[in-house]
Amino acid sequence: MKTTLSIKVTENEKLRLKRAANARNKTPSDLMREALEMILNDPDIVHRESCFEVAEDLLPYGTSDMPADLSSNKDHLKGFGE
Repeated sequence: MKTTLSIKVTENEKLRLKRAANARNKTPSDLMREALEMILNDPDIVHRESCFEVAEDLLPYGTSDMPADLSSNKDHLKGFGE
């Protein structure tokens, strides 16, 4: 089942998309679907499944130094919110 997805573009972008589609004998929607598939199938994006994995390279220390259960072990939450 297909559904509609709307995006806002400038008049210039719309014109360029139409020209690119015409040059390839496709519709602008076809090109946008192809671009979306390329983005969604990018292995650098697909393999990242959590916020932690996305931000991991920003951490000042290695992940091996961190407890694995910060959010579920009540011992790590002692005193929080007091």
